[in-house]
Amino acid sequence: MAGIKDISKAAGINEQQMKGVIKAIVAEVKKGGNVMLKDFGTFKLKAVPERQYPNPQTGEKITKAAHNKLVFKPSANLEL
Repeated sequence: MAGIKDISKAAGINEQQMKGVIKAIVAEVKKGGNVMLKDFGTFKLKAVPERQYPNPQTGEKITKAAHNKLVFKPSANLEL
């Protein structure tokens, strides 16, 4: 698995610049915005509603609070 160091080296930038890019993406998504990187994909928050599920050991109902989840949708042009 590649880390910030590996990706920044491959991109020809230093680690601090790479961390700055990541922080900018996270800050925009936290504000509720979508971040679209052309030919790569889109990062956005998805609201996950509250739900109940049984505790597997006791069968007792547990409520999981509503929360936001970061999702990534790859671009149709992204070739792997």
